[in-house]
Amino acid sequence: MAEQTSRMSVWNGWYLRLVAITVVVLVVLQVIAYYAVSYPISTSQPLAEMMVTYIVAPRVKERKLGNTLAGVIAVFVLGLILQLVLPVPHVGKAGVQMPDPHSAGFWELEAIALVFGVVISYLFLRLSAWSERKRSELEAKRRGEPAPPPPRRHHHGKKKKKRRR
Repeated sequence: MAEQTSRMSVWNGWYLRLVAITVVVLVVLQVIAYYAVSYPISTSQPLAEMMVTYIVAPRVKERKLGNTLAGVIAVFVLGLILQLVLPVPHVGKAGVQMPDPHSAGFWELEAIALVFGVVISYLFLRLSAWSERKRSELEAKRRGEPAPPPPRRHHHGKKKKKRRR
């Protein structure tokens, strides 16, 4: 089967450049936050997954769910690798003890972050499709019916003074 490329960096509906650039930029921002303000990657990972959804989903035309999930999973995997490679701060920003990567709490937090990213991307796509459908229905309804006349306004600049006779 031949490759179907409609535009540069789009291969069979996969927006490779958009997803890759978005993932790389968000991972770099996570690393900057980690080193600049000691912000743990486990805390910024759900935010990065949500940002992938909000950046990728509106810009792709086909395979929206696939492209969005690919971005979310890529951010998750890279964030997980960073957490395993970078040194673990003993105390987080708010004074909370950060879980050790060898503990069950660490893997539970990571699983919750992954589920959060997948659910948010699915809900975002479903809600945006629903709102787009409702918007098109309203536009069709407006075009089919004549527009009501604008409401008449009575402008009374000043009250008339009563004349004395």
